[in-house]
Amino acid sequence: MAIRLSIIIPIDNAPLSELTMPLASLNSQLGIDGQTVEVLLVDNGEFHLEDTAALHLFTQLHLRVLATPKTCGHMGALAFGLTVAKGQYVMLLNANNQLYQPFTLQQLLGLLTQHPDTDLLGGTTLWQGQTSSRQPVYRAGQSLTSLAGWLIRRAALSSNAVTLSDDFGEFSEELATRLLRASVGGTVTTEATVCVVFASRTHPVSGTQPVINEQWVSMMAAYLATLKAQNPAQLDHAFAQFIVRFYSQILRVPADSRAPLTTQVAGIVQAHAGSWPAVTALVDREKVADSSPAAPWNENPGEFNHYLNQLANIAAKEIAMRR
Repeated sequence: MAIRLSIIIPIDNAPLSELTMPLASLNSQLGIDGQTVEVLLVDNGEFHLEDTAALHLFTQLHLRVLATPKTCGHMGALAFGLTVAKGQYVMLLNANNQLYQPFTLQQLLGLLTQHPDTDLLGGTTLWQGQTSSRQPVYRAGQSLTSLAGWLIRRAALSSNAVTLSDDFGEFSEELATRLLRASVGGTVTTEATVCVVFASRTHPVSGTQPVINEQWVSMMAAYLATLKAQNPAQLDHAFAQFIVRFYSQILRVPADSRAPLTTQVAGIVQAHAGSWPAVTALVDREKVADSSPAAPWNENPGEFNHYLNQLANIAAKEIAMRR
């Protein structure tokens, strides 16, 4: 029987005791023909998974344990899994992920039947974290930086040249997610919770986005450069969103660590100086649409305008030099 869906889970040095969480959530899925869904555990870490015989307890799963030729990061493990996956669609899960309910796959595959031409289908993610006083906190929403829990047409990854690499560390998956969303032919989103990201000893979850660093800015530079080459119609809006988001993100970085990041952003503005009018247009629209006190144009308008003026001057000088 043909495999419809391949679920790829990099082990990332997670012990078997942690892997029981995502595997149990898959093993308990209802209304699914197990012969049409395969689960690929990719052993990519420094410490090999031991006692794989215990995995036979998950009797409902068509389960394969694979080992990468050499140790690699999370995205490298996903890329390796894709080379052997047989499904028309793939779902990428992490060792600290689980499906939210026993009928999650049934719902997703049902939606896929209704939308057979979609390249990307998914829903809401629920993140588990804890406060400094060890109180549990939960955050739910659409993940724009992770592929976990989404059904992805396997051919869409290759046809759109979306590569999965570890070049940008913890932000590598965000690059692949951004590029895939920018290039796919169709996306279907449900409000239902699909994926849970839970905290564990090897996968701590803070409940907040990681603080940006030079690697994140380099990742965004690569994303914008790829858009410029492959999807130029989307560049202006993506560039404008980046400029506004960077202002909010840089405020979370200690003041004595900001200089290298602002230097990188100046280079990005020079590279895409022709897109600067899109920044002005986006800010004008957002000022009308978002009147919340926390919005940067309301919380500290003077500082935000100074930030924009500095970058606008860089863009103007770059355009003048090109003439």
